[in-house]
Amino acid sequence: MPRDTAKTAVPLSTLAIMDMEYYKGELFVAGVATDNFLSSLRRISYPFDGTQSIANVEMYHIAHDQYESRAPIRAMSIQEIDGEPQLVAAYTCSPIVLVPLSEIEDGANISAHTIMDYGNGQPLDMIAYNHQSPFGGEAQPSLFVTSNARSPQLIPISGLQNAQVVTHEDFQRGPKLDDNPLMPFGPVGKGVMFEGVPLHIDLVGGGFFVSVNRDAYTGSLNLDTNPAWFPSRIHNLLAEFDFPQYAPDPSRMQ
Repeated sequence: MPRDTAKTAVPLSTLAIMDMEYYKGELFVAGVATDNFLSSLRRISYPFDGTQSIANVEMYHIAHDQYESRAPIRAMSIQEIDGEPQLVAAYTCSPIVLVPLSEIEDGANISAHTIMDYGNGQPLDMIAYNHQSPFGGEAQPSLFVTSNARSPQLIPISGLQNAQVVTHEDFQRGPKLDDNPLMPFGPVGKGVMFEGVPLHIDLVGGGFFVSVNRDAYTGSLNLDTNPAWFPSRIHNLLAEFDFPQYAPDPSRMQ
């Protein structure tokens, strides 16, 4: 289709910087290196002193059933996994991989550890926060991942600990869509109810998410806030208790 073939005209330079993450005096930058068309990770000291390390990254993509060295990391976060700091990275269609920070050295060719694939779509943002259920219990360190093609994904950090690493040698061959019995795969967490399309999201003071959303009914672009303990967006969802005529029967269990 014309829209699909037009993507080949997108300048490679637009993929040079896809996401940035600050961690303990360093800035990590993910994108595609325009000189060799390889997925790259840059590790830059901050405050800037003019030095940086550049590593190339490949990973096994479960849904595509191939190793990919040019696909850029779309969203990332740094978390303590299996006793060491690791980069948690999301790619298009939507594998999650781990990269130990100890492997990100200048000139390194890194094979990322693929541990899950929660389905097709393009991740946009990955936000680390403590998810506190409204029904009680302890707050759970989690990642909140938005996508341009599906509802946000809530991934507990605990699921990333001691996770199985997947390669082409131990997984069923052939490309896979969302309706494949093997998908989703891994400790993918839970999809979050979110009316409309969340585009970009961030965590702000007071325990709130702020997000740019496309309204499903009007098509308008909205800036919304939601409490982090209830990150769902229910603006246009109607239920019986939304109407003034609603009166529960006190004689029946609610």
